Amino acid sequence: MTHHDHSTGRARLRIRGCLLAAASGHALGSAFHGAGPVDGGTFDNVARSEDPLPCTDATARMLLYARWLSVMRDRRLDSADLVSHLHRTWATSVGEEHPPRLRELLDAGGQRQDGGDVAEGTTVCAVIPVGLSPLPLPRIAARARLVAAVGEADPRTQEAAVGLACAVALVHQSGTARPLDRNRFVHQLAHLTADGTFGERLSQAGAVGHRPAGDVRVRLDLDGTAQSRVLAALAAFLRHPDNPAAAIRDAATLTGPAAEVAAMAGALTATRTGGTAIPAPWLRRLRYRELICDVGDELAAATGSAVPLPSSLA
Repeated sequence: MTHHDHSTGRARLRIRGCLLAAASGHALGSAFHGAGPVDGGTFDNVARSEDPLPCTDATARMLLYARWLSVMRDRRLDSADLVSHLHRTWATSVGEEHPPRLRELLDAGGQRQDGGDVAEGTTVCAVIPVGLSPLPLPRIAARARLVAAVGEADPRTQEAAVGLACAVALVHQSGTARPLDRNRFVHQLAHLTADGTFGERLSQAGAVGHRPAGDVRVRLDLDGTAQSRVLAALAAFLRHPDNPAAAIRDAATLTGPAAEVAAMAGALTATRTGGTAIPAPWLRRLRYRELICDVGDELAAATGSAVPLPSSLA
């Protein structure tokens, strides 16, 4: 019998961990300015640096959606209403004391309907909090597709977002008392996407094992698309399901942009382990860590995990 870790304190730690690891991974990868894959030694140098880890646009958008999910809960929204609801949520929930980058990013997102462009990877990473919702997996897939459609018109990229959100959900809704069943995990995930070809590629991610990065790139046909980035992040998670730092590093060496794949792999792994498994030096360097924890706590409270935790517990 599977043991689910849904005690209030543990669930909150896992939600915080998901957001913190995604933010840390994206910040570390952003040092490479879209390059990828990254050499492992080069990544290690950045990881060991003492420079602050920035709050990136992808982190800002992810936090925005997490806050929206906390406020809206089960209220239904169609795509035409989504951005206006996000604007109202932001105006009433986020004060001037919070990071200006987050407020600026909301304005940029609001311009999307008027022809502005939103970075593809930013759109995919933004759905990470959707996977933390207490919903059946088909509803999570539908909600992720809706959220992705606000910032991305390409159906393949939308399905990449669905794959990521459902992977987060599968981790979040599973127990941690036993080792991860990789084959079962990818089998479940492959059946949640509407893109059959993508589903087949997802199922292959569980078979790469600990092969060298070059072999993984060939086996999974990592071609730089949004779906390939999700595949790389999934492979890194499956290779290191209990080690966020190793998964983040591994993802960045598989394909690029490094920031996006590192954020996705970090989110998946720390949803399983909680934030306490993230290297403490990374958390000390991460800008707006307390804000990220606050947003995670709001989302946890909205899902029924309302036991307060000190900010020192990531």
